[in-house]
Amino acid sequence: MLRKILGSSSFAVMQTLDKMIRRLEAKRVVGADTLDDLDGFSDEAEDWREADSGSEADAIEDDTEDAERVDPAQLEAEIKRLTQYRDLAASISDNAKGKALLDCLPNVLDEIVSKGGQRKAVIFTESVRTQTYLRDLLEQSGFEGQTVVLNGSNSDADSKALYKAWLDKHGDTNVVSGSKTADMKAAIVDAFRNDRTILIATESGAEGINLQFCSLLINYDLPWNPQRVEQRIGRCHRYGQKIDVTVINFLNRKNHAEARIHQLLEQKFKLFEGVFGSSDEVLGVIESGVDIERRILDIVQSCRTTDQIDAAFDRLQEEFSVEIDEAKKNVRDQLLAEMDDKVIERLLGRKDAVHSAIGDFKRALLGVARAELPEARFHDDHAQRFDYGGETWSSEWPEADERGWRFFRLGDEGLADQLVQKAKSRDLVPAMLRLDYSAYQGNMGDVAQLRGQSGWMRVARVRLKTPAKVYDELVFAAFSDGGTAIDPETASRMLYVPATTEGLGADTLPESDLTQTLNARQTAIIGMAQDRLSSFLNEEEERLDAWREDAKVSFDQQIKALNKEATEKKKLARATIGLEEKVTLQREAKALQRQVDDLQHQLYTRLREIDAERERMLDDIADQLNLTPEMTTLFTVRWTLA
Repeated sequence: MLRKILGSSSFAVMQTLDKMIRRLEAKRVVGADTLDDLDGFSDEAEDWREADSGSEADAIEDDTEDAERVDPAQLEAEIKRLTQYRDLAASISDNAKGKALLDCLPNVLDEIVSKGGQRKAVIFTESVRTQTYLRDLLEQSGFEGQTVVLNGSNSDADSKALYKAWLDKHGDTNVVSGSKTADMKAAIVDAFRNDRTILIATESGAEGINLQFCSLLINYDLPWNPQRVEQRIGRCHRYGQKIDVTVINFLNRKNHAEARIHQLLEQKFKLFEGVFGSSDEVLGVIESGVDIERRILDIVQSCRTTDQIDAAFDRLQEEFSVEIDEAKKNVRDQLLAEMDDKVIERLLGRKDAVHSAIGDFKRALLGVARAELPEARFHDDHAQRFDYGGETWSSEWPEADERGWRFFRLGDEGLADQLVQKAKSRDLVPAMLRLDYSAYQGNMGDVAQLRGQSGWMRVARVRLKTPAKVYDELVFAAFSDGGTAIDPETASRMLYVPATTEGLGADTLPESDLTQTLNARQTAIIGMAQDRLSSFLNEEEERLDAWREDAKVSFDQQIKALNKEATEKKKLARATIGLEEKVTLQREAKALQRQVDDLQHQLYTRLREIDAERERMLDDIADQLNLTPEMTTLFTVRWTLA
């Protein structure tokens, strides 16, 4: 446990050593209460015991049964040594780790907001004392009144005040559970969601909470147990999260063991690849995260040189590699055998292992290349590579960069852009499209059900611009000869099936049916746009109201403080006998009053600006109440699916 505290902060080390010294001075053994800086310590000790590490758990938990008489000289030497370490820790005034947090936090929060997330961050530490240090540091560095803590007790004054306010607000509702621990967590999370910017949490304190409104997670102290890392990420990365969660890990680059721990978590357990990464598969084959934690502790305790640390971690990774890789392969094979391509794309996203599971965008882009470059040779072993013009092209950037190939993508005015423009410029007349499902490499269950049928399909482009969003959609009208309407999603997937074209025969084009279906699709888009515009209006109204209120509160506080100071000056002036001092005080009061007048004018100007923006927004929306989209027919085909 001391090894973990050493990696947290010098303040945690100093206070822990100080408590150990006091216990030794009382001639008592060091026990669990000395190591109480690790929140949830007793639970962790129990985890170790359940993982057949009873000796470690007992050694750190039992402070009475095995108490032995100690040699006074040895005891004195131990106290002296610990005192030296404590004084050394106390002499460290600035922690580089804390400074690094201050340097990066504002910029990262700005980045989260730019991506559409809220300006919030949850910081995880394993030390209660480090938690206190971080809160003090942040409060003194631009985040005053914006932090809240969550730990096993929450006995600080701020937490108690938040808890009381929460009870007063929800006292007569079923929101209150009656459990102080659960209700305290609810109060803290509520404050974090609505009022505070930063939550500093320990492992024990954060159990059972949902933070899907927060998109930034900082591992100030990185756990050795991979399951705990996964649990932390899961607090934020769950249903309701609007953007990808950003995870920042703090590491001591000079501590080689800590660097290897992070490498193990990142590369072998793949904990930072996203919610659909390999972590679930990997953690599923591990008997106990505590077992890994114990193995890491053995390495940290016994290895002294970089070579020793590397050798030990290499052995550890090798031991887990075989069972992890085998388990992942078995799971992947079982899933892919019967899975539809769409499900593969959404759940796995492992394009290097399953070449057929290419995303819709890349699939469509490569389809254009196949159609427009009949002379290109596509690789049989990899659907995303082809040879053309004496060069190899790949839609996978890392692969293309590593092998010196050409990157096939849109946006660089290269080959892909030229092919797309060429395809878009074609004048497509109605034609017969013969789809051969047996030539398709993959599974599309909905499309397969249409084998043996024929029908009609028309595709159009609908473009609609609103203040909230620009809609640029492909709409499909498709039905079989039996009169059954085909789902637009299925119709779009039909176009992935290899096909041959030929001229349209004497079939009568069902113009009325196709037009009516496309108009219905267009109407649906208009309805969706109107709903989104209504939500956008509400969101903007709330934003402007909050902006207006914030401006008033900010200026009112300043005005109130200046008025109070001016009043004090006037009182002193009236009570002062000396004429010179009286004049000076009256001038100071007048100067303060001028500042008040300036602030009131600034507030008036700011409120007028906010109101003007509200009027501009309403004008923009009023101008587009009658949404009129542009619809352009792209092609019409008679299809048959064999």
